[in-house]
Amino acid sequence: MLWREHWPGMDGSDDAYESFYTFPLFYALGGAEDYRYLARKQWEAMMWQFTEYGQLHREFDHTMTGCTTERVIFIFIFWLYLNLIRCGIINVRFANFYTGEDPETDNYDPELRLIKSPINGSRGAQLQMTAEDWSTHRWVLGHHIFPLPYEDIPDVPSYVADWEDDAVFEKILAVLNQRIAKGDVPINLLATTLVTHAYLYTGREEYKNWVLDYLSAWQTRTDQNNGIVPDNIGLSGQIGEYMDGKWWGGYYGWRWPHGGTVLLEALTVAGQNAMLLTGDDQMLNLARSQFDHLWELRQKIDNEWRVPYRHNDTGWNDYWPMSSELPVQLWHLSGSSADAERILHAGDPNRLNHTFSVRGGGGDAGWFRFVNGHSPDYPEHV
Repeated sequence: MLWREHWPGMDGSDDAYESFYTFPLFYALGGAEDYRYLARKQWEAMMWQFTEYGQLHREFDHTMTGCTTERVIFIFIFWLYLNLIRCGIINVRFANFYTGEDPETDNYDPELRLIKSPINGSRGAQLQMTAEDWSTHRWVLGHHIFPLPYEDIPDVPSYVADWEDDAVFEKILAVLNQRIAKGDVPINLLATTLVTHAYLYTGREEYKNWVLDYLSAWQTRTDQNNGIVPDNIGLSGQIGEYMDGKWWGGYYGWRWPHGGTVLLEALTVAGQNAMLLTGDDQMLNLARSQFDHLWELRQKIDNEWRVPYRHNDTGWNDYWPMSSELPVQLWHLSGSSADAERILHAGDPNRLNHTFSVRGGGGDAGWFRFVNGHSPDYPEHV
């Protein structure tokens, strides 16, 4: 890749893999043999380049942001399509980073069933972040419409902040380290994908049990929090330990940076993994419960139902139409009428053949309608 000579910060490798991960998918759909060769070649090239930068260690990000979706997709799924690389070795190694079996990597507390930091990877949990870690984020956060992570950062106005001002950033970073660097967050549930594939390769019950146990831990925390998934768990296992007891405010949580969208994705993926291992669609209940809770909070705005995707000190806010993408994934596994009803929340709640808008997740809803006997022109349209 034509990249900068040095690569500071804790992000960016996923962008390289993102450019090529469709190569093996294209081959699997009938593309030329050349693409199988190119996929492996690019995998090895990206692995080498980002290992040289120091971003990767043992073929995996050493400080992944909470095992976020992009990294899991573009570093893991890239080769998973076709088992192009040393499949078994990598499956087991990646899983062991999170199960506690790898002696070099301290990410997981098996007693409290928590991953110790949102910033984790092949070098273990990172309990403090540096200014260099954020060096590749500051311009983006300063020039795009992102709210501040918190409204009460000392000496930083809640309505505006210049992330590129070193004095301002120092204050922001101090609060980030105090509140979000330590402890578990829901997006860490994406690690269940790594452990699930290790089970599929080895058949070892320990991997299956880890996935089910870790998902169960988040269900317990949700039950303790009146049915809402808390987005920050301290190293003692306490909800809101570093947030003055607030259940919102964790990294990639209900408030910042994107609101609940990424959190809901992690719950859906973890439930799908657990259902794959058990055949029990009750494993989807944690994700289902949050979609249902948001739907109960809906408001009619501009003649359409919208649900809140953020929560801060003033309560629920940031109302948008409910996307059909994740409910479609639930229904795809379960086939249940209740999950079908959740899809309809993204459009007309009374008619299956409603014309869903693109903003409401048109592609997924369109597929749902097509496989249920509607929209026969969907394949050509999409």
